[in-house]
Amino acid sequence: MSRTSPLFLALAGVVVVLGGAFVLGGTEALAGAAVGSGLVAAFLASGRLPFLVDAQLAPGIAYLVLGINYLFRVVLLLVALVALKDQPWLDARALGLVVIVGALVWNAMALRRHLAAAAVNTTSEVIDGESPDVNTKETTTTSSDVTNSSATRTVGGGR
Repeated sequence: MSRTSPLFLALAGVVVVLGGAFVLGGTEALAGAAVGSGLVAAFLASGRLPFLVDAQLAPGIAYLVLGINYLFRVVLLLVALVALKDQPWLDARALGLVVIVGALVWNAMALRRHLAAAAVNTTSEVIDGESPDVNTKETTTTSSDVTNSSATRTVGGGR
């Protein structure tokens, strides 16, 4: 079974939403859906930008940058929504619906990716059909390379 590209799925979803908006509400709904799709894509994709510089910053500063970025994006989104609210060339209901549904779908896909990654990490730890429990099993090994006075080392403990 071949895996479909997430970008292809996103583009197909946008085409379906825009086509549905045009069929159900005409050109004003199409314009509202197009603007809503653009706002969702810009808002959520710009949330990835701080992570590009995050690695070079101290942890406290990185959290500050993430918080300021989020606040700035929310303010810009609200300004855009207020500015577009009474425009005669677009349907505000279609715009709002696409923004809400687009944000929900984006977050659902992010959750799906996260859970899939967590499942891969969990299943890679399964050995011979049993999951190792490193908190209760201890293994004692002898090593001649140990620098302390004891030649016995206990391996185990938390993850």
